[in-house]
Amino acid sequence: MRRLVLVTTVLLLSACVNYSLVEAKRLNLAPGFSVQPTLAWNQVRADLVKGSAVVWTTEGQSLDSLLIFPGVAHGKALFEDDWEASAEADAKKEKPPTFRSDMSPNEIMELFEASMARATRSTLASASALRPAPFAGVPGFRFDFTLTTPDQLERRGIAAGAVREGKLYLIFFQGSRIYHFGKLKDEAERIIESARFG
Repeated sequence: MRRLVLVTTVLLLSACVNYSLVEAKRLNLAPGFSVQPTLAWNQVRADLVKGSAVVWTTEGQSLDSLLIFPGVAHGKALFEDDWEASAEADAKKEKPPTFRSDMSPNEIMELFEASMARATRSTLASASALRPAPFAGVPGFRFDFTLTTPDQLERRGIAAGAVREGKLYLIFFQGSRIYHFGKLKDEAERIIESARFG
């Protein structure tokens, strides 16, 4: 019995080590940019995320995730990898696509589509239904997203964002098509609506 308790404790600790609790209150994610969730989320530990995104999940990234890009600077990738470290060893490895401050909403949508396909190693990533929409009190845009990763789990997503002072601010939610997207979409919409500058 003691051994079972010990094994269970170790498993629980190892499961918790990669996450920290995100409380349902207004949170500053970057200087002058904040959001307010209304449910508790789990944030993926920062040193496990390569790139500009803050990543939250409720039941694990393979099932649902909220990606918040709080000010991607000109010339930076949405998702970074070890390209710089491995460039000499693998001259054929492509550099990740990067954001430019003069990008149009359509170009940003295409950048996100390409970045997600690369990050998830999927060729079945598609962004659509681009339309203008206010974001955090400034003119912005929205689009929809579908994704099928190598595990064959179909996902749906929504994205909203804006470029402000040369930086990209973007919130993206995705969840499994059969359950998690519908379960958490309203919460994702509330977080998007809660985004504030200043």
